[in-house]
Amino acid sequence: MRSVVRAARDHERGSALVASILILALVAAVTAATLWLTRSELWVAGSARAFLQARYSAEAGVWHALALLSPGTDFAALVAGTGGVSDPAAPGPLPLPGGGLVAFPGPPFGYVVTAHAAGFERVRLRSSATAVRGARRSVDATVGREASAYAPAPLVALSGRIAVAPALEGLAPEAGGVGLDATVPAGGNQAIVAAASLADAELARATLAAAGARLAGGAPGGRARPFDVARFARDAGLAEDSPAVLASTQGAAGAPAALLVTGGGAPRLAGHGVLFASGGLELAGDVAWRGALYVAGELRIAATSCRIDGLVWADEVSFVSGCDVRLDPAALAEADPALRLPRRPTLLALDDP
Repeated sequence: MRSVVRAARDHERGSALVASILILALVAAVTAATLWLTRSELWVAGSARAFLQARYSAEAGVWHALALLSPGTDFAALVAGTGGVSDPAAPGPLPLPGGGLVAFPGPPFGYVVTAHAAGFERVRLRSSATAVRGARRSVDATVGREASAYAPAPLVALSGRIAVAPALEGLAPEAGGVGLDATVPAGGNQAIVAAASLADAELARATLAAAGARLAGGAPGGRARPFDVARFARDAGLAEDSPAVLASTQGAAGAPAALLVTGGGAPRLAGHGVLFASGGLELAGDVAWRGALYVAGELRIAATSCRIDGLVWADEVSFVSGCDVRLDPAALAEADPALRLPRRPTLLALDDP
């Protein structure tokens, strides 16, 4: 009888042991499956996050490219790889037209942007980005030109160098001093003076303020995107002439003129339209110009009277005599039919390829 009871107990203990082992095996299997599922979900979530990060990096590449593109009317030079960026001599780091991967915000994140023709006054920028886990994304941006001419300020002195003759300091424009008026219709964001950098713009503003110039409206200073003035005029088909041609009035209201002159001295400047100078230009005599004036070099004003309504753009400016320069969008719009004025690039569409 005792042997039977002992056997029954041993059998029960064996069954309990087997059951325990089976339960432990089941728990281990469930734990392993849970860990595998959790790991898989984490991997999927991490991959999705990396994919999204790559998408954001690709968009950053588009905005970086937009910040480097120069004002103009088309993108032919950009697509041809011969210019089209704010500093044609240093087109990198984006491959517009030369360069390579831009690490942003740091490796392994980065993007490469390439330019492709997309019709009249359009360009397609493809930004291809990389992220962690080997994630890659690309976006296509269609870029065009703004509707109105690029006018960041009534006076653009790219280098920030402005000189005002001591005799003019503290004089009102009508008394031979210097006046800049950036007052524009509501919604405008133009500055009083602009340069290639905010530091240079502040230098120019400080020089004018110290000379007692009248500065009205707008922000104190702003950044202007450079472009090749002489090349723009030549690419537009303008034939170069002598500044002596300016002795006669150019253009009229409703019939603006478009001219390209060499550097040198102009006996006067009167009329309506757009004037490009391929080198430094000195204005003498009576200056009464309505439109745009672009100078690839120093603009020197030594006039008997001077008023310009529209825009003045030069590398640097010297006021030997006074001048009143007023930003006038209407004057620029009137000059635009004579020659389509430079415009900033603008994003039209952003798509996944």
